[in-house]
Amino acid sequence: MKNAQQVLTQFFAASNARDMEAYIAFFAEDAEVSDERQTHKGHEQIRAWYEDALEKYNCRHKLLSVENEKGLVHAKAEVSGNFDGSPLVLDYKFGFENNQIKSLKIY
Repeated sequence: MKNAQQVLTQFFAASNARDMEAYIAFFAEDAEVSDERQTHKGHEQIRAWYEDALEKYNCRHKLLSVENEKGLVHAKAEVSGNFDGSPLVLDYKFGFENNQIKSLKIY
């Protein structure tokens, strides 16, 4: 994907600003997010998952790297918040379609 660094910088900025509308707008209507052994499909489930994560962990993200890899965009971000081991570096695998996030797996 072209400009992946710029898109993901804006994506994590929306998250850190707690701008849920801007955050959700990055996702396709039928997007899937996999995190903590659960999959969340579509805007409604993704919104519920992320609102819960923000409330539970009060997480913040610092984008560390972005690479295109086999049709996916692989990013690393430092995540800090109210959880054991904070801050952690997590891996994010983004699949994009029509300039929106179609899939996101967080490791």
